[in-house]
Amino acid sequence: MLAENMSLRDHFAGLALTSIGTWMPLEKYTGEGLSSDKALKSRAEWAYRQADAMLAEKERRDADEREAERRAEQRIVEWLRE
Repeated sequence: MLAENMSLRDHFAGLALTSIGTWMPLEKYTGEGLSSDKALKSRAEWAYRQADAMLAEKERRDADEREAERRAEQRIVEWLRE
């Protein structure tokens, strides 16, 4: 269940963010720590990009499922007409 005022996108972003733990290549390449503003912003942006990708995939799968259901219903109608 989503928290009040939380969108599915927010939920997916939170899941993505927790999946990477404290990983952040920023420190290796810039010398900035994980709590720097740049690192925090980068992690948040990455999490929402992941959430957007999850939502796009969910929409694609939902559309595929709706099409499969439509085809099944059409086959039933055709069978009933025989």
